[in-house]
Amino acid sequence: MLESYIEKIDLLSEAECLDIIEEHKNASWGKHRWRQNAVDTTFEQDHDPSVLEMDPKWGHLVFKKLEAPLRKYFDDRGQDFLVKSLSVPRFNKYVDGQTMDWHVDHIHSLFDGNLKGIPILSINTLLNDDYAGGEFCFNLDGKEVVYTLSAGQSLIWPSVFLYPHHVRPVTKGERQAFITWGF
Repeated sequence: MLESYIEKIDLLSEAECLDIIEEHKNASWGKHRWRQNAVDTTFEQDHDPSVLEMDPKWGHLVFKKLEAPLRKYFDDRGQDFLVKSLSVPRFNKYVDGQTMDWHVDHIHSLFDGNLKGIPILSINTLLNDDYAGGEFCFNLDGKEVVYTLSAGQSLIWPSVFLYPHHVRPVTKGERQAFITWGF
């Protein structure tokens, strides 16, 4: 049942993925930060990926390309279209040994005072597939389920506690992806 709410789609062409990677390669990347809600603090870990907000030019392309698949996602489930906006896409870049620990997408940083809403969908898009390791996994009903994506493919799923997920360590090369949240 839970797996029926995870959908894989083809979103970007290989050329678009390569262009996005190329245009952002010399940007000033930061380190992923975790939020500890109970004590309202943030922290980072050595094995976390580098992160960067996407250039608005590419964000616009992503938003345009996501509209029809997101409408279909809701239509296929007999639901009204609930996404009013998308967050600025955020890159996650992983090199050898980097991973993303188990977590759920309860994202506070989206709402900085200007934006209002609740993330209802997570959309993760892979930009390259020339690396080893780095598998995207969900814990569904106590079982780890691995999703394999090709460059340009996205996973869409509900941004709720029922969908804990992680990225296994990259063992060779560099894994580049971006995430955006619908709210």
